[in-house]
Amino acid sequence: MKNMFIVKFCKRFFAAVAARAKSRINISKIILISSVSFISKYLVNNYLGINVFTEYLNWISIIYYLGLATFIVLINELFSNFTWFSRIISKIRKKFR
Repeated sequence: MKNMFIVKFCKRFFAAVAARAKSRINISKIILISSVSFISKYLVNNYLGINVFTEYLNWISIIYYLGLATFIVLINELFSNFTWFSRIISKIRKKFR
């Protein structure tokens, strides 16, 4: 009985998370953050010779993860205020027409 409750709870929870993650803005955030993190990991690995997965206590890895965390917060704030930016852009376009 207890296992059925846990299974039902997990199904509802993951359905709610999936429904929220499927919005267009969230998908854009996921694609942008994933591509930037992949490209930066590639550059750090090739040019500095440091694997940020295995050498996580190296200073370059710590700086990399701090920078990526800051970038994620910046992108989240930018996309959450995207409607505000779009209103400003539309007002600017109306003035120049």
